[in-house]
Amino acid sequence: MKPTILIAVIITLGLLILSIILIVDLHQASDNEVINRFHDHQSMIVRHLTREIEQYLRDRSRGAQVLCTFASLQHRDMKKMPADIQEYFQLLYLASFAVFMGMGFLFGYTQERIKKANRKTADEVARGANP
Repeated sequence: MKPTILIAVIITLGLLILSIILIVDLHQASDNEVINRFHDHQSMIVRHLTREIEQYLRDRSRGAQVLCTFASLQHRDMKKMPADIQEYFQLLYLASFAVFMGMGFLFGYTQERIKKANRKTADEVARGANP
């Protein structure tokens, strides 16, 4: 073999090896970037969910505190309890409510939702019919 051909082959092999090394490094760098962005996105979602859960628990705690202030609940007066709850929600500008004592659910409907109900009476909306 001639020395010039040997030098050309060595230079070609060197460039090929250098290209392979650069491609592998680029691939690893892009993998790391994708993983870092994924972790950042996951962390952002977890922080958001944490704030939402905290807010939900705070709201539930406030609701429980308000319910505990009702004398009818403290004395287990089931006849007076709906009237106390009705009075409380009227203070909050709710038009009507429905209390399902057995399940513990409390549903309220605002004046706006009742007005938007198509050809339905306020009683139907208060019972939980879809507007």
